[in-house]
Amino acid sequence: MNLERSWKNLTVFLLAFLFVNFLKVYQEKPDSFTKNNSSEVKLCENKAVNYESEASDKMILIPVLIWGPNNQLQGFRESVFIAKALNRSIAAPLFHPNWNQHSFTAEASLRLDIQSLSEITSMINPVEVSKLCDGVVTAIFETRDNGDNHLHIVLEYYGRILDNKVEIFNNWYKKKQHKNLEWSEEYQNGKFTDAINKEILKENFTTNKKCAILMFPWSTILHQDISNQALLDEKQRKPEFKEMIEIIDHTRRPDFLRKAVAKFLREHKIRKFAVMHWRYDIEDYWRAMLPKKEEAKSLIEKVKKETKTKKNFSIALSEKMDEQNLEHFYFASPPDEKVYLYEIALRVSGKKFVNHILLVEFLENEFENCSTIMARDSYAKLSLRKKYSKRV
Repeated sequence: MNLERSWKNLTVFLLAFLFVNFLKVYQEKPDSFTKNNSSEVKLCENKAVNYESEASDKMILIPVLIWGPNNQLQGFRESVFIAKALNRSIAAPLFHPNWNQHSFTAEASLRLDIQSLSEITSMINPVEVSKLCDGVVTAIFETRDNGDNHLHIVLEYYGRILDNKVEIFNNWYKKKQHKNLEWSEEYQNGKFTDAINKEILKENFTTNKKCAILMFPWSTILHQDISNQALLDEKQRKPEFKEMIEIIDHTRRPDFLRKAVAKFLREHKIRKFAVMHWRYDIEDYWRAMLPKKEEAKSLIEKVKKETKTKKNFSIALSEKMDEQNLEHFYFASPPDEKVYLYEIALRVSGKKFVNHILLVEFLENEFENCSTIMARDSYAKLSLRKKYSKRV
């Protein structure tokens, strides 16, 4: 079907894709955590991390995470599973705000509860990695045949360089090439997806090299498989997935952030709200989804520019929220899409839009004097300034 003739069908597809797959309802539950986090609790307080105290004789795995905040968290959880399976300690990772923000980084304690994770696995303090590894990486575990280009940022963070004779482990990829199998038969898009199988893991990534980098882990354990197992009764789960689910339970958001969320919801009297994940990004999503990329970009931009698209979108959103008796809504989106979504939000009648500016103002007020958190990370400090607020 000609792309230019099918814009109406594409509009319907976009709406269906967003509403059916990404519109979720969240309800603030009166659990013990929310009850015990009154406004008097200092949001700046965070747990001290019990890093590995006997790390000198440990084999170490350093994850190099891909772009995308949620993809990074998923990939790090997989990294923990892989490290445990290979009998390695794992270095606290370096996170990145988004795929195109090369100059900003965020340390692990700003993204997840590192102390909780240290209760179930051996965690290495990132400041000790260089000393423990004599300043060099001696092995690289590849989990796909291509990757992002920020390895140098991670090496700089840990104070390390690649050994001249660094050993690269990618036999899983070479085997598939040699067998001339289609990726759909074994590893889709050239990605290693058998990490849940410890025997296959050991077959491909066992070495006596002390310090190894795990390159761009993501979907090495298929998310749908984890979800399916999590829905089962605990006694019915496979042992390896029990371990993965335990890792997820111990990699929640940090306490100070969860307290901030609870306080924000209380102060704005928000108990039930809708969150929509707006996945479209002209420089990201469609470039990998359609063979006729340039035509697809033009088509989507044409659809977005039409007034009736915004009108139909806002009406559909309002109707969907009415069905669930929802008053508040929020768009999670790439930074460059926020202006367009704000134009849609203004058209949604009778509902309250949780604007990112409102969130930024709250964070600025609450964390203004939190030197213990802000001093740890340049991105955290910059993100609370108004000119960077759209990237929070």
